[in-house]
Amino acid sequence: MTRLSTTFAAVALAAGMGVQEPTGARSLFYNPATGSTAKAAPSPPRVPATPPASSTGAPRPVAPVPTGTRSVGVHYWIDLTGRGPVADTHSFASGDRIRIHVRTNVDGFLSVWALNTSGRASLLLPVDGDTAGTPVKATQDYVSPLIRFQPPAQDERLLLCFARLRSELPSLDLVEGDEARAAFLARGARNLIVETVEVTAGEVGTYVVNRQGGPIVRPILLRHLGPESRR
Repeated sequence: MTRLSTTFAAVALAAGMGVQEPTGARSLFYNPATGSTAKAAPSPPRVPATPPASSTGAPRPVAPVPTGTRSVGVHYWIDLTGRGPVADTHSFASGDRIRIHVRTNVDGFLSVWALNTSGRASLLLPVDGDTAGTPVKATQDYVSPLIRFQPPAQDERLLLCFARLRSELPSLDLVEGDEARAAFLARGARNLIVETVEVTAGEVGTYVVNRQGGPIVRPILLRHLGPESRR
């Protein structure tokens, strides 16, 4: 798994990462029209040629999204081998193996980046995706390749980007540019609400919703605390 730059930590904090934000993102993700709890819809088909999802804690189905809705949302979680779905608040140990899952409530374009210690970005999701953003379908589960935490213990940092239009996604140059990335994150943060669920079966993970329908850019921090962190 790639190492990510220490500068990115400051960027993430500047964008509000680690701060408890208003709740309600989960409700808006499942029912963007009203924010109320949506009735379960039939499970969507899986995307061909992606690794299998965890056999435990299957995610709650997403109800059909009304045409013209303004709230755009993503739901992401970590499938930890031997345990099942966990949120990104979980602390990982050396040797842990994970897959990252992402689904959206509207069609759009997705890219999930990993940044190494030099700030260089590599595309993690979608598998075999386009660095300019890959089309994805609402409600479908996009799954990363298997990732193993290797010693020495260092936090891993990702950047999740989603938008209805490809042109709204940050470019590779912006993703790798510390100042440009910080400005982009700060500009978009005011329209985002975030909610993390750690224990509810089928809903574990982090929900990020843009209430104005604009792009979502979310720093993701994966804590790697070494063998002693295993729990």
